[in-house]
Parts: sequence; structure tokens; C-alpha cells
Amino acid sequence: MTYSDVIQQIYSLSEEMLKSSLQSEWEAVVALESERQSFLDKLADIEPQVYDAELEKQLQQIIAINSEIEELSQQEMDHCRSEHSLVKNHKSAIDAYSSMR
Repeated sequence: MTYSDVIQQIYSLSEEMLKSSLQSEWEAVVALESERQSFLDKLADIEPQVYDAELEKQLQQIIAINSEIEELSQQEMDHCRSEHSLVKNHKSAIDAYSSMR
């Protein structure tokens, strides 16, 4: 596999991760990230070739996709924290009410 082939695989997996993120399929995102990491690890074993404009464009797109995935992940984490806080508050209210009985 050439350097360019590995970058193409990373790009494709990044796009799949973004699609899964947009659909809130976080388990799929985690699985794809694991697969993508294996390709990232392969880059260390491959002699880099001369960067052309297309390769540079793909690298920039991978960075942009990753930033979007990170933003979506952060939004989901914030949502989960909010939901957790609501559940915790409801539990406290139920516990307080139950102790009054």
C-alpha cells in the first residue's frame, strides 16, 4: 500500500465517521475510529512521497472532517451531561418526596 492509498483510506473512513456522527451513531463512530487508527499507524511504516496538490487537499479535508466530528462529539457530550443532570435532579426530588411520606 502506498502513502497515497493509506491517506485515501483515512479520508474514506473519516467521511464515514462524519456521516455516523451526523446520525448520532456513536458506536459506529468508535468502531470506524479504531479502523482509521490502524491506517494512521501504517503511515509511520511507509516512506512519504512527494506531496502533490491532491494529497494536500485530502489532508486538509481530513483535518476539516475531524474538526466537525469533534464538534459533534462535544455537542453530544454536552447533551448527555444535561440529561444526566436532569435525571439526577429528578431522582433527588423523588428521594426527597419519598422521605416525607
